[in-house]
Amino acid sequence: MAKPILIGVNRDGTINFDPGYFGRDENWKRQIIIHKGVVEGIQLLNTNNLVKIIVATNQNGVAR
Repeated sequence: MAKPILIGVNRDGTINFDPGYFGRDENWKRQIIIHKGVVEGIQLLNTNNLVKIIVATNQNGVAR
């Protein structure tokens, strides 16, 4: 069996517009604006069992 291909994607500025730190407001999830085509692209990659997607961010507010 083949090993999966890992694709790492930085969230900030790649998946969504990066207006700065999201963790200040309780409604930070409403502030996220996804770039056009990103959702469809990730869905397409997810149809292949040999591809695993990793989303990364260095904003600790999202982790909270």
